[in-house]
Amino acid sequence: MNRKIFIRRVDIDALFKTNIPYQVRRVISKPVAEYYSTAEVIEKFKVSKDTVFKYAATKNIPRLKHGNKTYFSKKHIDRCFSLNTPDPDISEWYTLEEVCQKYDISVQGVHGCVSNNMVPRMRINGKVHYSKKHIDELLASRLPDPNIKEWYTMEDINNIYGLDPHYVSVLIYKNPVPKMRKGNKGYYSKEHFDELMRKKFPQPEYYTVEEAISKYSISRDALYQYIKRYNIPTHKEGKYIKISKPELDGLMNSKQKNI
Repeated sequence: MNRKIFIRRVDIDALFKTNIPYQVRRVISKPVAEYYSTAEVIEKFKVSKDTVFKYAATKNIPRLKHGNKTYFSKKHIDRCFSLNTPDPDISEWYTLEEVCQKYDISVQGVHGCVSNNMVPRMRINGKVHYSKKHIDELLASRLPDPNIKEWYTMEDINNIYGLDPHYVSVLIYKNPVPKMRKGNKGYYSKEHFDELMRKKFPQPEYYTVEEAISKYSISRDALYQYIKRYNIPTHKEGKYIKISKPELDGLMNSKQKNI
């Protein structure tokens, strides 16, 4: 009525006459080993109980109740308090700008990397620094080998070999082809990729006419008769003819056995 909803008083009264006291049930869905107790957080990070609960509330740290104790997610607590309690064994640190410059990676890329891999960090003069050792281990593959001078882009590989980019990506993932990144573009060692292609797609082997005559001590006419009679594959390069090496070897070896 007039945009208002009315509920009968008798129905509301009846609802509360038969009510059952509500009890909160908390079930531990993950092993307690993945959680810190409140006392463990206080001891490890040298903070007060109020600070623990304040951070848990403001940072939305997952927690659970077990009996009279509160437990907090280890992963989230470590990430939250690592800025305040850096590992004393870490002596070298990168600023965000230094990581971006050295590894040619975006600010968003650095944030994702350090967050997903729990890279130790600390504040120095109000600025966040990241463990040099951990960053180098994670991003070393982005740095090019200084001994490699020539690189392919994916477009180069496609133009030269006519291979689908997805197929190339799988090949490079399964084989030790050095690669590097510049911005959002990938580069692949020309020497290593060419060698991979030679192994995966070997080129047919051929004799020149002179090589075949010399090896098997036959005349030019006899060689041409063999090619014609036994349909030995040939390949023409300019004005020269090349003869398939496996087929000619097989034919001549069988003839020698029959002698």
